[in-house]
Amino acid sequence: MIISFKGGPGAASVWMHMACTGPINIKIDNKGHPVQPLWFRDNPYSILDIADIVFTGGIIHNIGKTAIAIFVQNTYNDIMNEINTKGSTFSEAEKAVMGYSHQEISEKILEKWNFPPVLKAIARYYSEPEKAPEEFKQEVSIVHIANTVSIMAGIGIGSDGLFHQLSSDALESTGMKNEELEELFAKIPEMTKQVQEIQ
Repeated sequence: MIISFKGGPGAASVWMHMACTGPINIKIDNKGHPVQPLWFRDNPYSILDIADIVFTGGIIHNIGKTAIAIFVQNTYNDIMNEINTKGSTFSEAEKAVMGYSHQEISEKILEKWNFPPVLKAIARYYSEPEKAPEEFKQEVSIVHIANTVSIMAGIGIGSDGLFHQLSSDALESTGMKNEELEELFAKIPEMTKQVQEIQ
């Protein structure tokens, strides 16, 4: 997964992204230094052919949440109340309270900034990849899976907490099998530990 870690503030986030996005990995010791003799291997999770798009999409997909946090802070409690009383998803609660979701705001912001259609699609549909335009479904699905896996692993949990579900459509679109997903989940604690030790 290109963005299986969202990380925290500062340099740790950069290292977490690099650990998962690089097309080639080197073996490091528990202090983050390369092991001698140098040992290189291809990163089986690298998707270099679309890496720039999904990497950028993974970083900017929640720009609408930032806009909401800055401009309509007072709605947060209403959104959380909607989730807690009606069992709505975060996006459903946003629509009920504000009339639109952070994904729709993200899409509008990226449209205003003249971002390419694929990045607008990622921002708009990452939480509902089954609704993404067919031509961008793979990129949207990759960001969806990475975002959901990160949150399920407790990395990058936002105000919407664990109100995320992994889309079977996204798994099908990327060709990812349940066994691969389980393997990814199993590797996250060790990968997180290695990245944190680099600091």
